Amino acid sequence: MNIDNVAPNVLRVNDSGTVDNAAGTIVRLSGNNEVVGNSPTSSTNSEGGIRAPKLKKNIDGSANSAGDSFYRLPAVDITVTAVAAGVITPKVRTAGSAANYGNDQNFSTSLAKASLLGTQWAPTRCIPSDDKSTLNAGAGPLATITVTGPVNNNTTTTLTAPATATTGQAVTLSAAVAPAAATGTVQFKDGNTDLGAAVPLNNGTATLSQTFTTAGAHSITAVYSGDSKNQPSTSAASVVNVTAAIVDTTTTMNIPSTATTGQSVDLWATVNGPGNVPATAGTVQFKDGGTDIGGPIALASGGAKLTYTFNAAGSHAISAVYSGADGFNPSTGGPTTVTVSDPAPVELNTVTTLTVPATATKGDAVAFTAEVKTDAGAAVTSGTVRFMDGGTPIGDAVTVVNGKATLQYTVGQTGNRVITAVYTGGTGYKGSTSAASTLNVKDATTPGGGGGSFGLPGLGTGSLGK
Repeated sequence: MNIDNVAPNVLRVNDSGTVDNAAGTIVRLSGNNEVVGNSPTSSTNSEGGIRAPKLKKNIDGSANSAGDSFYRLPAVDITVTAVAAGVITPKVRTAGSAANYGNDQNFSTSLAKASLLGTQWAPTRCIPSDDKSTLNAGAGPLATITVTGPVNNNTTTTLTAPATATTGQAVTLSAAVAPAAATGTVQFKDGNTDLGAAVPLNNGTATLSQTFTTAGAHSITAVYSGDSKNQPSTSAASVVNVTAAIVDTTTTMNIPSTATTGQSVDLWATVNGPGNVPATAGTVQFKDGGTDIGGPIALASGGAKLTYTFNAAGSHAISAVYSGADGFNPSTGGPTTVTVSDPAPVELNTVTTLTVPATATKGDAVAFTAEVKTDAGAAVTSGTVRFMDGGTPIGDAVTVVNGKATLQYTVGQTGNRVITAVYTGGTGYKGSTSAASTLNVKDATTPGGGGGSFGLPGLGTGSLGK
């Protein structure tokens, strides 16, 4: 905590402080062996090694420009290998000169830096003396480690297991270790997989209550851990043939009540045994009435999903048929009705443009043309156009062909006639009305003639006026 510069590391050094991985008897926690003394890289007037910056805080963490600085070095775990029997008593460094107060070999050294009228350095050296510190007072052992001699006794582990078992039902596995005075634990295994935790020996015996969850042949062994006097040992394998217990199942469905042709929906089925325990194997076949839809779907965590698109509108009776599997009886869910409808037709907006002559003579035949397109400019392909004189229809409705409709009619009334074209709409198209156009109709200037109407093949006909 609150350290930087060089990352702390653990080095093995000799009495002179030089790194000696072969024969050094001192373990030093430092930053690359940069210390105030007793090292080839010693210094008492420069920064180096592990650094603890000034915190400017109180011990409780609150800010204080004149506050304390504090730090904590990381904990160190050291693994050693004993080379002979006996007692090991690790302790802080106090041998030789390290026992003298203020010596470079003291177990804890540091270098304080202050800035007051320049830079001042204050090397600090600490020893675990009774009258100087309560930390490890008197430099007593930090721990006492007893190293015993080598393990000599061979052991034999014998496993007792049933030849057969059923899933979901507990059986007893037992191991006997000889000699009976052996202590330690036994780990039962199914192949390479531990069965529960290691079981302590009790008078040379360990037992485990085991419930198998999967059917098949299980190769069981018992592994004895050994102790200070006894070698580890492993039993011969015993095969336990496990058969599945057969239970009834319930298949339930979660499906929408409505759907639209051409749009996919998710059909779900869940298969559970007693206590809502999910079935672990088998498949589900969804059906529409008596017809399979999709293929069989393998269960995953007791569930199966089919993403399906209905092609026909109407009522569909959907069911889910579970095949069954080892330990699980078949079952069927449903039927459940899904009401399927066709999607609403998409109708495009249209624009109707009317073309009429500006003038005409009473009794003359003239043509009105309406052009109908979508907003995107495409010609409509269905529907009719009704031409109007004010609020009065002119002739019959004219079928739109390639986006156009034309009406031929005979003008029968003088004056300004306000003409519009009304597109009634068609399959996939919305109706629209053109802007009004004015047709100025005048009397004929020559005598004779008469009123009437005529038509052209393939075009609408009509007359205007009385």
